[in-house]
Amino acid sequence: MINLRRVCMFAVSILLFCIVNDRASAQTDRVYVSGGSNIYKVQGGVVSPVTSLSGANFESLAIGPDSVDIDSVTHNAAHPFLLYACDTQGNRIIRFDPTAATIVQQQIYNASVSVSGLVPECGRSAASGDFFITNKAGAGVYKFSNLANIPFGSANLPTAPTLVSTSPAFPATMTGRGITQKNNGDLLVVNNAGNQVLRSPYSVAPPTQTTFAGSNLSGPVGIARLSTGDVFVANSAIGRGSSSSPVAHFDRSGNVAATCGGLTFSSNQVPASLAASQSDALYLVSASNNKGTVWSWSPTQGDCSLVPVATTPTAVFGVAVTPGSFGTITKPVVYPVTNPGPTIYDFNSHGFQITAKGCTGTVTPFAISPATVSSMISRAAGLLSSSQPALNLGEAGFEVAYVAKWPDPAGPQPGNCASVFSDGLFVNQIFGVFDNNITNNPRIVRCDGSANEPFLDSNTSCTALSTLGVYPLGGTIPDDPATSVRGTSNSTFVLVNEALSPIKAGTFCGFESPLIDTQIASKASTFKSGATKTITVKFKLAQQSGTCQNGPYITDATALISVGQISDSTGKSLLNAIAIGSTSVGNADAQPLFNQGNQQYQFTLDISSLAVGTYSVTVTFLSNNTYQHFAVFNVK
Repeated sequence: MINLRRVCMFAVSILLFCIVNDRASAQTDRVYVSGGSNIYKVQGGVVSPVTSLSGANFESLAIGPDSVDIDSVTHNAAHPFLLYACDTQGNRIIRFDPTAATIVQQQIYNASVSVSGLVPECGRSAASGDFFITNKAGAGVYKFSNLANIPFGSANLPTAPTLVSTSPAFPATMTGRGITQKNNGDLLVVNNAGNQVLRSPYSVAPPTQTTFAGSNLSGPVGIARLSTGDVFVANSAIGRGSSSSPVAHFDRSGNVAATCGGLTFSSNQVPASLAASQSDALYLVSASNNKGTVWSWSPTQGDCSLVPVATTPTAVFGVAVTPGSFGTITKPVVYPVTNPGPTIYDFNSHGFQITAKGCTGTVTPFAISPATVSSMISRAAGLLSSSQPALNLGEAGFEVAYVAKWPDPAGPQPGNCASVFSDGLFVNQIFGVFDNNITNNPRIVRCDGSANEPFLDSNTSCTALSTLGVYPLGGTIPDDPATSVRGTSNSTFVLVNEALSPIKAGTFCGFESPLIDTQIASKASTFKSGATKTITVKFKLAQQSGTCQNGPYITDATALISVGQISDSTGKSLLNAIAIGSTSVGNADAQPLFNQGNQQYQFTLDISSLAVGTYSVTVTFLSNNTYQHFAVFNVK
């Protein structure tokens, strides 16, 4: 019999908004750009030199964390972040701390360990700790295994990157000019010669390589993804002085979404790389013979007008944005009777929520190193068996931690938060974009007592909270109120993945009728609102030694079932976590039935009160039999 964890008893609506950098004077993100032997910092419209390397041609940049938590008593890491710079002239890659008083360059790749024919283009630090690059002169993606977890200055570096094998292989005529990650973690790789964006997983084997986008691309040289899933690619071959768009815009499925640009370049200026900030502002660099320009725009607000941020004294081709420009949100914590739900502190690509009422909360997110999260995990010893940080996709290998402050309900001051649940506790939630192939059994770690939050000190104590629901496409991941801690003031929250040893490795055999096993709404099952009261969720789980057709089947899996609305009646994307009920088992805390006769897990889902829209149903195997799976269905 399968075990079902309790799901949220309220609806969540996530509304995206953006912290805008509309003009050069308002640009607060710390942006680094590179070209030739020079690397510059651009902030507030001011350009400052950072470092240089004689004879180099730094065509691309990337950001990654420092792995060392040198002193958990006072601070989190030796370096707030590391900047990676790829030199296509000397076939070198260096990394360094651009915030240090004295810049020390560490070479992680050079001619002495070079791969034949490889001209490195950065690249990104993935949630796995690996660092990926492409080859400007050839095909494929190359991986430096575990590089993000090797301390800066360490001599224990990989001798050379390895070629990531895919099926089919990347085109032999390919030239790689940039990498980002799709919402689910797959790598999106720019093929400059083929005028394509190719897609391949990085965390599963064997990865299957496919074409993500192939329209409106002309000499593509850079790529960036927003929290919405939309992808932007810079075009370098639009023609000097052309009024054609310097940027191609695709939706999360690779379809042409719009042309975001409208800038007429001067006769000697050509677009180069682009990058996205955590607030979904995009930055594009363009190069001329003797100078460069940094542009910014905010497509999430419908603004496609490129605004000049700064001019650099030499031509630039690479750009990277540091993590951490998140800001702070202060707002009342309310639980309206007419539309019950949590108070949402939304930071665009990620956010924090609290379900309570009657007070004012302040939430500040911070980008912290995986090493700091590991320290938090160690302080929750005994509650977790084998947890790892759950790094946010798009955050350059960093985790986002939330310092949430609101009055303690046990405190003496008026205006304290009050619970809306019968057990007197709160529900705290994290939502964001996580790789579901890596974060397949999430937990929340909560730490209290530090005066230096989100950093740790000798007074910090941590606890681990189990999950109520897991939803696709960067959805809400709330903790179980039955295990919440009473003290709720001045707490730091992070997401971790609790890796469990498989009880029985298995194969998910797909959702069965009346559901159609698809993640595409236009192909999904449709049920009439008000007419259909219940649907039966059915699936099989075969042992790895067997088949879905003939078994043998796994009969004792432990799973979490979550249902969420992912779009409304107009097709607008959203996420409402749905309280599920089952007429077959009485209530959502009970176990769905394993039908021995047909070897199926069955759960009768009550949909009688669901609004018109598209919904997801997700099965997360907490017994680690296989990755989580979801299908969608429509209510019309």
